[in-house]
Amino acid sequence: MIQPNPTHRARLLILDEDRIMLQSLAQFLRREGYDVRTTDNAPAAMQELSSGTVDVLLADINLPGTKPADLLRDIRRQSPQTVVVVITSYGSIENAVEAIKLGAYDYLTKPIVDEEIRTVVEKAVRQQALVAENFALKSQLDHRFG
Repeated sequence: MIQPNPTHRARLLILDEDRIMLQSLAQFLRREGYDVRTTDNAPAAMQELSSGTVDVLLADINLPGTKPADLLRDIRRQSPQTVVVVITSYGSIENAVEAIKLGAYDYLTKPIVDEEIRTVVEKAVRQQALVAENFALKSQLDHRFG
């Protein structure tokens, strides 16, 4: 099994309009050793994703003025190597299935328990390591065999 590089602190971006949730989640994940950035709006998140430095995005996709499906599609297009975990207050089986079909790695409903987010983020970081390795190997093959 691929393990994350121990010298690389996973870079997380949290997108949530709820400032209290944003701050408490960021504080918890920083204590867990992650490099955490936060934003409360989709345009700022998209800008951060375009830098290519986000390993895992924890996103509330039910933001004012955005359609959740469109936002997820835009995120996947903008940053295909970033692993996306959807966080929402409006959880339903239908929404979870749609999010997964659109490329989300996992789907959590608020309120979130510390152990739950710890486990999901650990798994998401391992998944991102696999995705990054896959991209690197494909790039090597393309370079070698054109």
